[in-house]
Formats: sequence, structure tokens, C-alpha cells
Amino acid sequence: MPKRYESIADDLRQKIHAGDLAAGARLPAETTLAAEYRTSLPTMRMALGLLQAEGLIEKRHGSGNYVRGAVSLVEYTSDRDIGGAPTVALSAIDAPLETVVSVCEVDAAEDVAALMKVPPGTRLVEYVYRRQRHSEPAPHGLSRSYLIRELMPSTPQLPSTTPSPWSDHLHKQLDAAGFKLDRIEQRLTARPPTVEEARELGIVGVGVSVLAIQRSSIDTEGRTVEASLVVLSGDRAMAVVTTPVVSR
Repeated sequence: MPKRYESIADDLRQKIHAGDLAAGARLPAETTLAAEYRTSLPTMRMALGLLQAEGLIEKRHGSGNYVRGAVSLVEYTSDRDIGGAPTVALSAIDAPLETVVSVCEVDAAEDVAALMKVPPGTRLVEYVYRRQRHSEPAPHGLSRSYLIRELMPSTPQLPSTTPSPWSDHLHKQLDAAGFKLDRIEQRLTARPPTVEEARELGIVGVGVSVLAIQRSSIDTEGRTVEASLVVLSGDRAMAVVTTPVVSR
């Protein structure tokens, strides 16, 4: 049997989906809703918190709760065949996304150094990607990818075509430099956003998690030659991982 706050959230959810509560509409005050549903204020706030976590409403400090406008959903997919070329992408399910990418040289921070198994301060090439729908104010995800500068023979270049954060243009650079990949390791974690991540991704609802992804590309000599850190807003992203089954 659903708990009281779950039942209230379900009723409000149906009203949002039916259009009875339109996008951009301000919900009644929490005290008014609590009286309407004959429940306590803490229970009402739990119901609203559930809808915030789902991305259906947003809380604007000093103003109240509002129904969120429609946002496009981004899908993180990882489909690869052992021995074949990896195809990993961030794609929009219901609307096209644009990618803005920049490149610079940085000194490895401790977290990146640990991921790449190099001393902190090692010179790296950093690619920063922002995936965003033109009509939406905040990006769906932020991605930072790293290469070890001294291993790359030429000046870092931006990709010639519009990339996704998981495009193969970095792997092509590694291949051109003579590195052969042995495997790609990925770690996915759902966690609360940091203050900086919430600001960059436009996360305003309490309870909205982020999907954090770490990727390491390891060559045939056991070196981590590329690493990526991706953070996706949990209310606008889903992960899909397909693993081929090989008959034995």
C-alpha cells in the first residue's frame, strides 16, 4: 500500500501529465496544499520533494513551487563488442542537442591524477564538452576528457566535426600517436550534486541526483592514456548499457 506522501505525489503527477497543472504554473502554497489533501505540512513537503526529484516541479526560493516546462531527455549509451570499435554516445531522445567543446592545457588535479595514475601536477590536455538544447538554459551534462600532454606529438586540436563527449576523436588521436587500446573501464555512480555542479547544470530541486561517470582508456601496455569525467543531471538523463552475448 503506498504511503500517504506517495499517493499525494501520484495525484499531482497525474494532474501535471493531464495538463490540469500546466508547464510554468505556480502550485498553491504548501500550507494550502496540505489543507487541501488533509495532511501534515511535512508529509506535503515529502510529496513535493518526490516530484522535484523526478524533475516535474521546481522550487524557486522565495516564490514557491512551479511545474517545470518540458525538457529533452539525454540518453547515455554504451554499446560495444569485444574486439570491435567501441561506440559510446550521449544522444537526445526527443530533441536534438548541441555540443560546445573547448580545449586547453592544465595541471592534473588530485582526482584526475588518481584516475590517470600520474603524479598530481602532470601536464594534461583537457577537453571540456557542454551538451545543451538551444531552447533550454542549462546543459544536460558536462564532460571533461584528458590526455597526457607529453604523450601527444602535436598541438591539441578541436574535433573537425560536431562531437559527443564520448566520440572517438580522442581515440583516433591516440591511435595516430601509436597507442593501441586494450580496454575501456567505466564506473557509474548516482549521487547528490556538488554546489558547483548544481549551479552549472541548473539543478534547483532538492533531491535531484546526478549520474557521474568515470571512463578510463587503457592501452596494451597497461597505461591509462585517456580519462573522462561526465556529470549528467539525473532528472534529464538515463543510462542504457548493452552487452552483446557471444555464443560459446
